[in-house]
Amino acid sequence: QINNHINMFNELCQNESLSDADNIGSSLANWLIENKIFECIFGPNLHVELIKQSHIILNFLAMEGRITNEHIDTIWCAAQLKHCSRQVLDLLPPLIKNLEVSPVLHLYKLLSNIETKEQTEQTLLLASALIKFIWLHGNSSSSTMASELRDHQNANSPFSVLVKGSLHMGVNSGDLTRKREPSSSERSVSIEASNSEDERSDIRRVRVVNEES
Repeated sequence: QINNHINMFNELCQNESLSDADNIGSSLANWLIENKIFECIFGPNLHVELIKQSHIILNFLAMEGRITNEHIDTIWCAAQLKHCSRQVLDLLPPLIKNLEVSPVLHLYKLLSNIETKEQTEQTLLLASALIKFIWLHGNSSSSTMASELRDHQNANSPFSVLVKGSLHMGVNSGDLTRKREPSSSERSVSIEASNSEDERSDIRRVRVVNEES
């Protein structure tokens, strides 16, 4: 039912003025946060089918800039549960492009702690999406993101080594403050949470790093 409301909001965005649509989007995001919908989805009583349908809510909140590091922690804890780990991790790669810098870097820290033997197809897809975000939004000389990344560049995980190599190869320069994606009033939330062939091809490169480590 919440997904239906968000879809209705997306339709309104095509007809309402920009300010009206932004106000509606902000109010809807506030309602979702205040009623702890996020915690209901990924909390102790989480259900696989509910998780599969949650990508609309997640992308909406991300585009409104309302997903925090604490929310990322909640998702990550849910991803550690065997019965729903795959479904939870599948949500993250397409979500990253809509997130602010801070929660993305927090997710990077969490992923960096995974040992090589514990890597899965889902974590490799996630690594690919994170690396693409870093390439697009940061460079090795900028303060905020570069400082966070350097804290982990000495880590022994293959993912940390791969990110370090990416930075040395040269990332796009520019302001590290996140290039804001269009707000939810400017575009519809994507309903399909699928991974591109490019991301899957990147997995092979990540696996090579794992094997060489």
